[in-house]
Amino acid sequence: GATAEALGASPLYLLIRVVGDPQAPARSPAVVTVFGETAQRDPRLVVVAVTLLLALLYLLKNIVHLAQTWVQNGLAAESRGELSRRALERYLSAPWSFHLRRNSAQLIRNVTSAADEVVRRVLAPAVVVATEALVMAALAAVLVLTAPAVTLALAVVLGGAGIALL
Repeated sequence: GATAEALGASPLYLLIRVVGDPQAPARSPAVVTVFGETAQRDPRLVVVAVTLLLALLYLLKNIVHLAQTWVQNGLAAESRGELSRRALERYLSAPWSFHLRRNSAQLIRNVTSAADEVVRRVLAPAVVVATEALVMAALAAVLVLTAPAVTLALAVVLGGAGIALL
């Protein structure tokens, strides 16, 4: 997830540079190595190629995101089932006096609905927070690697504005 977001942000930076200065690819040794003299003769071809590469990367990123969501939902369903199973096991092993004091409808609700609530209100948000923190860290790493001075200046300005608002 976070790696895919970071990889998606890097080519976007390259595309902005190429569109802003169409002659930039002709001055880049890496682009000249890949495209040869075509980069110097027709820089628009490089812009199209970078755009197509970026579209492909975003398609792959979204496929990875879809797979990540599938796995997260699968793990949530497994967790919900395991919590329900444990609750039922405890209820069934409880002494008879426990069952005499409790309404069976409440016990059934706890086995079925309470596990769903725990997963939906605790586990799923915790996974989202962890995932978003990884995405933020990866994006920050890409920004620091591609434009350290601008990133530092922006962090100081935004951090100062945030502190001023407190």
